[in-house]
Amino acid sequence: MEKITDLSSFDAAMNRAIAHLMAARTDLEPFLVGLTDEERKHVLLAPSAIGVVGRSILQAASTKPEASKLCPDFDPAMIADHIERAALLAPVVNQLESLSRLVGDSRNSWLAEAYGSLLALYRVARAVAPADASWVPLARPLVELFAARRSSKKKGST
Repeated sequence: MEKITDLSSFDAAMNRAIAHLMAARTDLEPFLVGLTDEERKHVLLAPSAIGVVGRSILQAASTKPEASKLCPDFDPAMIADHIERAALLAPVVNQLESLSRLVGDSRNSWLAEAYGSLLALYRVARAVAPADASWVPLARPLVELFAARRSSKKKGST
């Protein structure tokens, strides 16, 4: 894995990226819907092909003016508007998902490498510490981390 030797350049790039993301949020927020966790639980999850299917149904329904009378919940104008809005979001969603994956993979890879190196030192410190107590501080933080993780797993399983 490539090592970042110039953290100041990386930090500057991250600050620029954050500024761009904040600007994008500011630009898009007036047009987007924000839901609470509770509201999100109750939103009907539409199939991914609903845009294509919806457009097809709208075209067929245009020959049936009585459809709106027989089904008051059927609102062709709203349906067309919402399908178009969702379609306009697609490129942004694709870019954000790609960026999120790249950032997440980088973070996970870097932390995994750091963790692996720390575990190697931990194994040495645990082996040497009984004979030389000055090694205990090198092992203690991971001992405490492992104990906290075991404790939280036990709490979650009860």
